[in-house]
Amino acid sequence: MLMFFTGRDILELRKRLGLTQKELGKRVGASEGAVSLWESDDRQPRRKFIERLNEIADKANGKVRVTA
Repeated sequence: MLMFFTGRDILELRKRLGLTQKELGKRVGASEGAVSLWESDDRQPRRKFIERLNEIADKANGKVRVTA
């Protein structure tokens, strides 16, 4: 099942991993600006980015995922 993230979830995951917005963007194939928009809930990540965020959260044993 595909899990969705809120901006707060993405911010929490990024900070827990000690990454900048630019570094997280690089890991998922998005720009620093896109990560900023996601974290502020101005935009929702596309499905491919949600899948990559899920992979990162799973590898980090992240419990920050929420269902939509």
